[in-house]
Amino acid sequence: MSSRLFREAFQLLAEGLLQRMDFEVCVISALRDDHMVVVAVAGSDAARERLLGARTPLARMEDELAIAETWGSLCFVPAERLDPDAEVFGWVPDIEESDEADAWHPLDLLFVPLRDAAGQLRGMLSLDLPRSRRRPDAQTREFLDEAVRQAMPALLMSMEQESLAERVRLATAAREAVRGIASDEPIDRIADIVLPAVMHGFGAEGAWLRTFDEDGSQSIWSGLGTGEVLPQSLVHLVEGVYRECWNEQVTSLVGAGIEPPAILTDEQATEIDEHLCSLGIASLLCVPLGLGNECLGVLSLARRPDDPPWSSVERDEAFDLGKDIGRALANARSYDREQRIIARLREVDAYKSQVIRTLAHELRNPLGAVAGHAELATRATYADDVRRSLDAIRIGTARMEGLVEDLLMLSAVTDPGAPLSPEPVDLAGLAAEAALVQQALAESAGLVLETDLPDEAVLALGDPDELDRVCANLLGNAIKYTPAGGIVTISARNAGDEVVLQCTDTGLGISEEDQKRLFEEFFRSTDPEAASHPGTGLGLAIVHRIVERHRGSIGVESKLGQGSTFSVRLPRA
Repeated sequence: MSSRLFREAFQLLAEGLLQRMDFEVCVISALRDDHMVVVAVAGSDAARERLLGARTPLARMEDELAIAETWGSLCFVPAERLDPDAEVFGWVPDIEESDEADAWHPLDLLFVPLRDAAGQLRGMLSLDLPRSRRRPDAQTREFLDEAVRQAMPALLMSMEQESLAERVRLATAAREAVRGIASDEPIDRIADIVLPAVMHGFGAEGAWLRTFDEDGSQSIWSGLGTGEVLPQSLVHLVEGVYRECWNEQVTSLVGAGIEPPAILTDEQATEIDEHLCSLGIASLLCVPLGLGNECLGVLSLARRPDDPPWSSVERDEAFDLGKDIGRALANARSYDREQRIIARLREVDAYKSQVIRTLAHELRNPLGAVAGHAELATRATYADDVRRSLDAIRIGTARMEGLVEDLLMLSAVTDPGAPLSPEPVDLAGLAAEAALVQQALAESAGLVLETDLPDEAVLALGDPDELDRVCANLLGNAIKYTPAGGIVTISARNAGDEVVLQCTDTGLGISEEDQKRLFEEFFRSTDPEAASHPGTGLGLAIVHRIVERHRGSIGVESKLGQGSTFSVRLPRA
């Protein structure tokens, strides 16, 4: 229900009460923070013009309650009990004073405190100017008391509904403010989302978001595009207020005529108030933003002198919103920290690729020379011991050349400066070619090499040379670690939006501990039998890098002594 509809509802209640009572004016006030605010006036246009929206300090109402006579639910303060020097709040009817003892005095007060079931004061019902111009006698008091008791449930229900509607409105504004904030939003984007929403939802003339950064610095965003509301000379004074607010889990108000936070001295509070007044700001609501025990920033909302003061409902809702914004700020910090770490890791990765590439190139030429001269030397006739040395040189050189090729491939597939240029690649065709190339190796090891490939193309989206290396490495790895008499099978198939390449063997298997590090560079199995086979520890690492580079995934299912199955999933072309 809108504020206009609530005003109309209160007005109808006031007019209905006036029809049942022998008075000319009926006023309904609602508690707004520490003031009674007039929300409806019935019976007198002059009274309505003067009273509607008027605010009476709650402390003044409590003083009047203390000196009032009680007539059941009604309270009556005769004019003679009032302090003649006290400020007059409200409207005084234009009637002549009478010397008669029971005559109604223009300053007489007749009101009913409206309390909810918990005894909390929610509002006030006031009656003025009896038609008889006489103070109510005992019979009239009983009638008024009964009428008021009958009307009180409707009055309290309307006030409860208004309070609930305000909470709903503010909660909706809070949800709108954070609804568009994703976990990876940068802080400046959070400010762009939050500030316009809270200014609209809370009726603020200005909004400022200040964050306390991890390095001790601070950043400020303004909903008005005018920068910080406080000059730097005053910022350090209120920073302690923000942090204390978070520790106490409350909001804080600063401004002229407002009790300053205890952490500020009177001189400091005066300096801040004077600056706000110079900007035309009557009050500044400081909402701490945080998560857990850490205060991450503050949201400042400003209102001008003509704006209504901040209600307790608004302050509660603002604090809840502050917790939501604090959570968003914490996410933004974590995301920013994560991005910096990723950027650093990429730098390290690029540097590592450069080192590997440089090392491999530097090794390639001398290894080529050694291999060439070893090949020439084998053409001559030598004694058996020299011949064995030459064979050892050739085998060692071949292994080193293989290592160099692996290093160059690893460098290529980990280099962030070498983008992938994907194209449709028939994975079944690559698997068939890899099986054909390694058939002789499998037969010499006493293995059966099988293929399980469909007649149709299995088109993956990727680089043909790199995917060929995946097939070759998986098959070579399976053949190496499968004893004689075993079976190695390679298969490929379409699976929805993906293609699946599998390599299965009946070999040594891989322990659960080794599976955790299987795709790390230079990792060798801790199983003695597997470790007895020569290798660089780069084959599966290269496969893993290539698959990641192609936005795919690789997994392994294996048990010691029962073989292994490697499954690669790639985007389907």
